[in-house]
Amino acid sequence: MNDNDLLISVFRVGRLHTRLFHTVLEKDGVDGTLHNGLILHLLSEEDGITQKVLAQRMHIRPQSLTGALEKLEKEGFIRRQRSETDKREQIVFITGSGRERNDVMTEERDKTTEELFRILSEDEKDQLYRLLTKVADQEL
Repeated sequence: MNDNDLLISVFRVGRLHTRLFHTVLEKDGVDGTLHNGLILHLLSEEDGITQKVLAQRMHIRPQSLTGALEKLEKEGFIRRQRSETDKREQIVFITGSGRERNDVMTEERDKTTEELFRILSEDEKDQLYRLLTKVADQEL
């Protein structure tokens, strides 16, 4: 095994979870795109943040977020308003239906995550978590 084999394995696990998650959501008629789910999740934890801050938390450029926000707003899951202190900034809020959608997605994500990692013992899960966190937290 080399580093590329390890990286491919990490990607495969991510793709497997995405496939499981989307299969369940599509069965229920829920649009569970990665950006939409992450946006709703972040806003459910901290509502009323700027588009810039939201993009930073998602590790993407603010411009890359615009299309997803427009779609979520059109569907009634979020609302945006101009900042009173800086008219160039937009503040993003989650709506009640957005919270409901986030709850559905969170429940399904938890189920598919449990299914994905069921073959690992608790010790193996802890070890995997520590190792992946160590890699993800490094300064590059």
